[in-house]
Amino acid sequence: MLTGDTIMDIVVGGGEEGVPTSYGMMAFDGATGNMLWNVSANDEVFGSAVFQDITNDGIKDVFMGGRTCKCYAKRHF
Repeated sequence: MLTGDTIMDIVVGGGEEGVPTSYGMMAFDGATGNMLWNVSANDEVFGSAVFQDITNDGIKDVFMGGRTCKCYAKRHF
């Protein structure tokens, strides 16, 4: 629940192998379908998003893996 409401939101990976993209990782509002944020990537991002508070600030950070052994992260605000 990235938006703070009671409706689950969606985080997905995107892109194409070997092609830089502005949409490597994207979050969508579960209620409206609107894009909440996106993260650029140098290659395709795929797999399941992992939500873990690694900064101990009480806010879960979002992680996804991608090709060329890269991990992409977005701090959830």
